[in-house]
Amino acid sequence: MRYQGKFGDVGILAYAAYMFSGHANYTGLGNLSPTSLAGQAILGTGSVPGSQFTGQYDGLSFGSGGLAVTWAGFTLAGNVIGGRVNGQLAAAPKGGVGTLAYIASLKYVNGPWTVGIVGEVGNYQGNPVLSGFSQRRGRAIAVGGQYNIAPGFAVAAEYLWNDTYQGGNNFITGAVGTAPGANLNNNFHGQNFIVANVVNF
Repeated sequence: MRYQGKFGDVGILAYAAYMFSGHANYTGLGNLSPTSLAGQAILGTGSVPGSQFTGQYDGLSFGSGGLAVTWAGFTLAGNVIGGRVNGQLAAAPKGGVGTLAYIASLKYVNGPWTVGIVGEVGNYQGNPVLSGFSQRRGRAIAVGGQYNIAPGFAVAAEYLWNDTYQGGNNFITGAVGTAPGANLNNNFHGQNFIVANVVNF
């Protein structure tokens, strides 16, 4: 569903979408015992006390909607997504949390100049083995600007910061729950600064 219209000097763009899929059932590694290290990870026993992961996944069932309002060179926009999905189009494991994520941005255009800022927060299951134990959170913010020097040629600069966290999940070694090292490297973040030329033909 999509709407685009204008009220005086205010432009509005709104949209909404829903996506679903059938049930998914994990059928791999079926010969593992619950006491093996791999079996503990797959079945949610041993090193992940309280895990509700069974190897089964719910079908996708989530919605996404957004709104953008433009006035006098400013554009304020946002989007929300939520439901049974694990991050970006991955199936959510049974017993795990769904996704709730939102993003908001503000852009200003004046002649050859464009500047903007955008921020986002996402909460979702992350590692399916940790269903019922912990969930993942991601955050990011970026600011940038662009100057059009001539038709088809512009220079731009942008700064980005982001982080991801999930308790009991070692992003480096893969240790989970109460396994040795699972309480380490649960958070990682990155940042970058980009300077670029933009050429359009």
